[in-house]
Order: sequence, then structure tokens, then C-alpha cells
Amino acid sequence: MDIIDFHAHIYPEKIADRAVKSVGEFYNLEMSGTGTAEKLLADCKKIGVTSCVVHSVAVTAERVEAINDYISSECEKHKEFFGFGTMHADFENKIEEVQRCFDMGLKGVKIHPDTQLFNMDDERMFELY
Repeated sequence: MDIIDFHAHIYPEKIADRAVKSVGEFYNLEMSGTGTAEKLLADCKKIGVTSCVVHSVAVTAERVEAINDYISSECEKHKEFFGFGTMHADFENKIEEVQRCFDMGLKGVKIHPDTQLFNMDDERMFELY
């Protein structure tokens, strides 16, 4: 039987510890783990999870493309991953970037209004919706 973790965040090695700490601080939670793809895969193996939907959140518009590239590259390396790109309210070319995500094999995009500091009904997001 397949067991899918539908909500897993991964981060590049050089920022993973800092990103996990930042998430914990934002939500006032004690976080564990490193946030790397390799750690996620090791944890999944221990508990019998066979696949993960992986993503990350762009807290600035400038990070959207790099994050989408990173998620795509990790999905290419690990057949257990299904990737979602990210989008940000201030990103200029939303539709083109979503199409690029699909062209790279990503399955959708994740938005995160609380950490990205916009409301769901923000007009900047209407084109994306």
C-alpha cells in the first residue's frame, strides 16, 4: 500500500536549518529535523511513507523562480517526490511562471498567505486564481 505525505517542505542544504528554525519561530513551535530532501527521505523510510508532495514557500517575489527550480531538481533526483511550485503576490509574471512549473513537471503551486503577508482576496492574486 502506498502512503503519501501530502505536505512536506524541503530546502536547499545551505539554508535548511535556518528555514526550519524560521518556520518554528513564525508558528511558535518547536521544530526538529534539518529540512533537507535527504532527511525527509530517511524519515519516510523509517515510518513507511512511500511518496511525498514537496514544496517550499517564497517569502519574497525574488525567490519564486529559484525555489521552483530547486523543487523541480529534487523531484528529478527522487522518484518519491511530487513537487508543487511556489508563487508570491508580488511576482510579476504569475501565469508564465505557473506554466514553467508545469513544463518542469511540477503538479501545482503552493501559496501561503500568512507567511507571504497577503490576504486570500488580494487583487494581486486574481490573475493566478
